[in-house]
Amino acid sequence: MVGGGLLWALLSLSMVDEIDGPGRSMPLPFLAFYVLAGTGLAGAGGGTGRRG
Repeated sequence: MVGGGLLWALLSLSMVDEIDGPGRSMPLPFLAFYVLAGTGLAGAGGGTGRRG
């Protein structure tokens, strides 16, 4: 979660001029990158967290 949050903050800060304003959003390629990188970070966590 921390990695995904940091990634979202970095993407948002780099795109602030494009997303600053009503009705504007982050471009689709950046959102796709966030989803792919976030799932990669989640998979790198190493399992479900269960012990036993």
